[in-house]
Amino acid sequence: MSKHDSSILPPSFFSASSLKADSVNEEHSSIDRFKVSSQSANPSPVLTTSSSTMQQFKRKSHRYVNQSSEDDEISADSSDSDSLDDEYGLFLNASTSKVQGHLHDLMLKLQRQHAKQSHYIEKTRSLNRSIQKTSRKIGKLTKLVTEQALESERSAFMKHANKEKEIIDMPTRPERLKKEVPYESLSPSPVQQLQLAKRTGSPSFNLEAKKQRLESPPTPISRDPKPATRNERQPEAIEHAEIPIATEEYCDLYLHRSQHVVNKGFDKKPRSLLYNIAQDGTKPCINDLMVTTSLDGNLSFWDASTKRHLKTIGKGFLYSTWIEDLCWATPTTLALCPAGVKKGPTEDPSNETVSMVHIQAVDDETVEGRVQSLQECPHEKGMSVIASFDSGQRSTANVEHAQFVTGGNDKSVYLWNLRRENPSDDFTVSSVDYLNIKHTSVVQALCYDKYHNKLFTGGSDERFFAFDMQRQTTVSELKLAGRVNHILQDPANPNLILSSLSTKSEQFALYDQRCRGANAIQLRFGYWESENVSRYIRPDLHKNGYMVVCGGQSDSKIHFCFDVPGKARILRTIFLPDRDTLVSLTSSRTMTWTQFHVQPNSTLRTL
Repeated sequence: MSKHDSSILPPSFFSASSLKADSVNEEHSSIDRFKVSSQSANPSPVLTTSSSTMQQFKRKSHRYVNQSSEDDEISADSSDSDSLDDEYGLFLNASTSKVQGHLHDLMLKLQRQHAKQSHYIEKTRSLNRSIQKTSRKIGKLTKLVTEQALESERSAFMKHANKEKEIIDMPTRPERLKKEVPYESLSPSPVQQLQLAKRTGSPSFNLEAKKQRLESPPTPISRDPKPATRNERQPEAIEHAEIPIATEEYCDLYLHRSQHVVNKGFDKKPRSLLYNIAQDGTKPCINDLMVTTSLDGNLSFWDASTKRHLKTIGKGFLYSTWIEDLCWATPTTLALCPAGVKKGPTEDPSNETVSMVHIQAVDDETVEGRVQSLQECPHEKGMSVIASFDSGQRSTANVEHAQFVTGGNDKSVYLWNLRRENPSDDFTVSSVDYLNIKHTSVVQALCYDKYHNKLFTGGSDERFFAFDMQRQTTVSELKLAGRVNHILQDPANPNLILSSLSTKSEQFALYDQRCRGANAIQLRFGYWESENVSRYIRPDLHKNGYMVVCGGQSDSKIHFCFDVPGKARILRTIFLPDRDTLVSLTSSRTMTWTQFHVQPNSTLRTL
């Protein structure tokens, strides 16, 4: 033990013996009394005439006292057992009363030692608690200082950016953001100017202010990020321009117009909200089809245009628990994964896996289809997330392909490949391939980027992976500030990936694929909450690429848009495409359609 360690406890804790001088004197006096009484009570020649025997007894008794001191020091001397044996031999011929008297003294001594030991143990425990409390205070203060430093750096950066904007009317696009752009916008002018993102708003809005701000608007042209093979179809080109991150001094105002509320639309809390991915003209009425799930195990279909409930598939047709997650495997087929069952004595013996819901007909009144249960179950502890996987594998008139990815509670990720020869047939599983993504905890988020052929994954281990599907290797791995709840791709710029985190503030991290390492996180933003945001609160991105909407953990507020009447948490939010409508689900089993109006390029001023 070092000097620093010894200064923590009082010196008496390290004393050579816990016996005081009085205790030693008591031992000598007891031995003397034993000698005198022995001489008077039993005047045998052995005890009275042999002075050498008594001297030997004194020496051995003195050795016992010294040996007891060494025992209090917790020494490992090999002579301990010998001295105890010698002392035991001294009392073999002694009277019972004397042995009991000495035993009583030893018991009192042992009680004093136990009391002293308990005192110092309690003192050590109190000191440990004090050390832990001080360490927690240091951790909190360190985090506060770090946050203040980051806020100061952010403020200084914004001031510097504002000064540059005062000097330069329209800054050129940063060279770092030009790399690996799947779609580039070129301007006919010699100097490439900044082009704003395509905005959604009222048709009657006057565009004169925008025309004055842009001297020569660039003409966007599109190109594919990589050529498609013969067996793959090219992804649909998206017209977009580069969006400078967190540099605009104006904003779009989303103004509330009306709301349609469906009270008690679910028997239990809703879990998922999904809009269809069908192209126009695929099947009548399927373009307005919307799907929800709830904790009672039901799967419900809704008409987004009429805001009416169409049909519910009950729990008995799907799983014994509820639906943990779902996705579109094809424009007319849903893939569902059940809630995982924990290992233990109450474990469900049924090995439930992915189920497929084939939608055969949709009209204004109902939905017709059938349910298919797959047999394969690659995850050992159940599934936690399922996501669409559109690799561009072309379906023909004779064969239809379907793909999706699943993440599990066993930290693994699998790619499923299915096919069928007739739309009226069930899918057969061609393969279930393991992806070598090294998560150390439950996989919670999956997102496939068809433009770069990458799969982005996140988990409760706070790790964010970018996995190249062609090379079958991890190309990027980041440790984020919290558990990764969801991953979304920017619909206007496929290079940008938005991650939602389970934190109390700055719940969103914007990842740019063209950057490397920690520099790939271009922006952190969010709102303040009293506790970490739940995994089941899912955000959504507007098609303009810069408007994010998300529910709250502790109130009935939809952040970045509107307040919803009531006190229930907002669990799911989704923008309906091609219309100014926002749909939200609450923990009070309410479904709300919110109509809004966009007022672009607005400047907020304080009075």
